[in-house]
Amino acid sequence: MAKPLYRILSPDGFDIYQNKLYLKSEINDAYQKWSDGFKHQGYYSLLRTKIPLDKLKDYCIINKTRAKRYKSKEILKLDDLYELQDSFCSSGITFQYRLTAGELKWARHINGKYLIADFVFENIDENNILTFWDPEELKQVIEDDGMPPKAVMLSDDTALQKLFFWLS
Repeated sequence: MAKPLYRILSPDGFDIYQNKLYLKSEINDAYQKWSDGFKHQGYYSLLRTKIPLDKLKDYCIINKTRAKRYKSKEILKLDDLYELQDSFCSSGITFQYRLTAGELKWARHINGKYLIADFVFENIDENNILTFWDPEELKQVIEDDGMPPKAVMLSDDTALQKLFFWLS
């Protein structure tokens, strides 16, 4: 099942970290890291108002949201994935991809044999939606399987292989 994603907005209404989405379990750590940046001055400044750090969390907003979702046809029709590569690899912006029946069959076939299958099944929901959270994890899994920048035994004609190639 897809895990809900959340945005954390500062009292000004801006993301505490631009273009970053969080799992519910990550919210407190992300907030704490962000608010620690104000410890030196001892408050958060908002329109001539000084918000004490012990009250700052009360002024923040946590919104449930949804990551951008792609389908195979969308990925395959693109000549390149520079924009997605930049947003995911450079900025860590989470996105989702709906696996095709063939891609799901591939993942099941290699399950228990290659780390990329573990990556897929740890990040997929009951609707075959794969969530890409962490560019470093993806890169490491692809490298550890020994065929960078591609996933083993997956056709080059698939959108999933195109994603793996461009993002790892």
